Amino acid sequence: LKPYGVDVMVLTAGATDTPAMAKSGVQFGEFGVPMDPGDVVREGLENLGKGPTWVPGEQNRANAAMFKEAPLEVIIDAMTQGSMMLYNLPAPGPQTD
Repeated sequence: LKPYGVDVMVLTAGATDTPAMAKSGVQFGEFGVPMDPGDVVREGLENLGKGPTWVPGEQNRANAAMFKEAPLEVIIDAMTQGSMMLYNLPAPGPQTD
């Protein structure tokens, strides 16, 4: 769409203080505070035209950088563990084949 003056960007926002996030029951604790929606939008607009993706929030960018070279299995495991902690979920039982 570039020839038509249209720029497309994937805005990969982390935890954002929205009504849906509040209803989810997530428990952030030591994980920090969700981003303000206005800050997410501002960063997205400020970075439009500078690349195909943008991760708003300095901490979110640092977290994303840690996973950049990691194997997919490691990333999935880390995201699963993080989600379990955030939502206070029990650890899954043993897997069977």
